[in-house]
Amino acid sequence: MFKKVLSLCLSLTMIFSITGTTVLAAADSANYVAVTDNLSVSDDVYSSIRDYISNAIMLSDTITEFENEYEVSFDFKPQDITSDIINVSSEWLSDANSFLDSYNSTAVSRNAKIASSQPDSGQSAKADAIMYSVDRAAFSILRNPTLDFGKETQYMFISHYIDRNDYYWSTEDERLLLDGPSMSGENGFLADWITPSDRQTYELYMAYSNINTALQHVGNIGISIYSYGGTGDDISIGIEAIKKADRTMTVASGLVLQDTVISVTELFNNDIIPLAGQVKDILIQDSALKLSEIYDDFMEDEGLLSLYSGPDKAAIVSTSLAIVGAFILGGPANAAIATIKTLAIGSLSLTHNTYSNFFNYAAWVTLRYGFSGRYAGRVWYYLTGVVY
Repeated sequence: MFKKVLSLCLSLTMIFSITGTTVLAAADSANYVAVTDNLSVSDDVYSSIRDYISNAIMLSDTITEFENEYEVSFDFKPQDITSDIINVSSEWLSDANSFLDSYNSTAVSRNAKIASSQPDSGQSAKADAIMYSVDRAAFSILRNPTLDFGKETQYMFISHYIDRNDYYWSTEDERLLLDGPSMSGENGFLADWITPSDRQTYELYMAYSNINTALQHVGNIGISIYSYGGTGDDISIGIEAIKKADRTMTVASGLVLQDTVISVTELFNNDIIPLAGQVKDILIQDSALKLSEIYDDFMEDEGLLSLYSGPDKAAIVSTSLAIVGAFILGGPANAAIATIKTLAIGSLSLTHNTYSNFFNYAAWVTLRYGFSGRYAGRVWYYLTGVVY
């Protein structure tokens, strides 16, 4: 009976206005794929962006896992080095690519066999959840163009993946990041038919702890997709750069010195990370200096790393340079992916900790209080097109 009434209501829905309310035509959310008239994104670009986000999450996870396993902390991350900080040329990038290729193939590493860097199913699921939130924000903007796209992307993420009884953060069950379409449907909770009441409640949720800062990355990704005017090829360049950066970090994490017995923790904290910081500072002053040139300068400096043998010094220097190169190639400072700068910063900021910060149990309990009333408003909006 409900479906018959629903079908009848939808067939009679029209665009009209009533004083004190906003009335919009009900749209078919289940079949909606395209975005608003203000943004035209082809299927291949949409897929490429999704792959970019999943690869960026992979690189961020690799860095985080390395820091946690070996109790080290990098002073800067790929998303911190923008073209405003280090503005590199195409010649610099070419040299850096060659330097990393050489490092990845010749460095002595405990990780002797390193498979091609590929996102795992969890990283892909996280990207899918974000992309579906962006898609649903576009659907919402289609009905009400006055809404803010970045904010609406955040709201859609909360509506589909947090404002529910079962959620990813309790079990890390990836399926709970892949069921967005069912949450949007009649048998779900009409999660893409949110009302002003939902938005007000979500603002209160985001006021807790680090939630707002974390979800801003999702909103920024939404805005970058909304305004994207490039091609899939531009994004593919970024994906390949991230994969190379991820492989470099995996090689570096297994570094073995030839003549010195030293723990990875001590080696990185005392030598490699500080030297990488020096490299970054050098490039800020003169971004024309290539990694290969800095390597030669460091190796000729007899006072640098003087307690190590020649081969060990070379390994430390090359690793420090490779890390900086990886962070630049895989991040928004890469001139070749300047068209996706905002996407790069937002995606690379999605570390495991950031994704954890999307959820706060105390805030969630408050969020869920009164859901039945908000859901009634969604149903009314869905059936009549009236927002009140």
